[in-house]
Amino acid sequence: MLKLLFLVNDHLIPKQHRAGLRDVYDRSDYYWSRLRQRRDVFTQVEIETNSDCNRKCRICPRHKHEREVGFMPDELYSRLLDQLASMRFRGRLSPVFYNEPLMDERIFRLMRQAKTKLPGCNIVVFTNGSLLTGDNIQELVESGVDTLLVSQYEGNLRADARRYAEAIRDLPERFGKHLRYRTLGDQDFLSSSGGLVRVQKPVTKTRCMQASLSCVVDFHGDVVLCCNDYNGSHVFGNVGEEHILDIWNKPGFRKLRQELRHGDFQLEICKSCASGEVPA
Repeated sequence: MLKLLFLVNDHLIPKQHRAGLRDVYDRSDYYWSRLRQRRDVFTQVEIETNSDCNRKCRICPRHKHEREVGFMPDELYSRLLDQLASMRFRGRLSPVFYNEPLMDERIFRLMRQAKTKLPGCNIVVFTNGSLLTGDNIQELVESGVDTLLVSQYEGNLRADARRYAEAIRDLPERFGKHLRYRTLGDQDFLSSSGGLVRVQKPVTKTRCMQASLSCVVDFHGDVVLCCNDYNGSHVFGNVGEEHILDIWNKPGFRKLRQELRHGDFQLEICKSCASGEVPA
């Protein structure tokens, strides 16, 4: 379903309508999950295996805001996978949170470990493509990665697109089918990342499903509000101290997610994200 969404959204839907399509998909995904599993639980988990990136794209908070650089300890990562296995997690798993995952030399082992412990999960690696080679694409797929989503910012396009073209030039077809490619530019409708990035065409929201669908864990093991909480300003627990499902089910976190689903934006970061405005 995720691959189909990317294909339709990037090639068939006009840019001004893509955010609306994503909202429909997110709401459908959430309520279908509730119906199928009979509980309020995330369908995606985003794990910051490393926090560094080799790009500072203008449409990303890293362009102006620094983050602590570090790696999730192996023991903590393994503990988190065990927690997900205990709840029979079968959704999307991605080593992502404003980072370039290929900067972590452990990436192949980490993805293989995830697929071994969570054989039913869908592993999607988001990358800017600048470090991809034919060899590491094949190794990532053989490690259990289902989809490599290459997102390249138009400001870096000349060099990064050339490297990507070289990486896939002689790639066997059976590996190429795991690749998805898209470019992002100033004329696209983009998130303000909780009010940290001033974009020309900000996505606005009347309600938000993001925090209800995806559980985001930073490299310290902290469960933060959502993928737009770049600074980790709202932490609900740590998977090194509590089970991820216990954190997810905390009354305060549940209440906040419900408010967001109904368009009740109480937190300043949510108000900025929903309006697309960047505070002065």
